[in-house]
Amino acid sequence: MAKIIRIHPENPQERQINEVVETLKKGGLIV
Repeated sequence: MAKIIRIHPENPQERQINEVVETLKKGGLIV
C-alpha cells in the first residue's frame, strides 16, 4: 500500500515527521 505524505519544507508538521519515522522503523520505504 502506498501513502503520499507531503511535508512542508519551511514548516513541517511534527505529526507527519513522526509518521515517517514509524514507517521507517517498521521497515517501510520513504522516497
